Amino acid sequence: MGNPLPKLPSLSIGGNEIKELPSFIGNLTNLTSLSIGGNEIKELPSFIGNLTNLTSLYIWGNQIEELPSFIGNLTNLTSLHIFNGQIKELPNSIGNL
Repeated sequence: MGNPLPKLPSLSIGGNEIKELPSFIGNLTNLTSLSIGGNEIKELPSFIGNLTNLTSLYIWGNQIEELPSFIGNLTNLTSLHIFNGQIKELPNSIGNL
């Protein structure tokens, strides 16, 4: 039997003390929902921009100060939750969503 993770549609690892995301998440291209809220993440890794099937992204309550421009690659997003964080400004590419 193959590894079922590449087909995973939803991943929720919020409410932990995670400081950085493991790189295998970038291979989960079937994800439609990713919840990493309530952790200690300081920046979104570039592989998040590869998750173009995401419709929901929950990054609230982390230590992220700026959303990277690749966030604009996630054109299927219909829900982006960034409250209770430290984001100081939004990139222009957010207009692509």
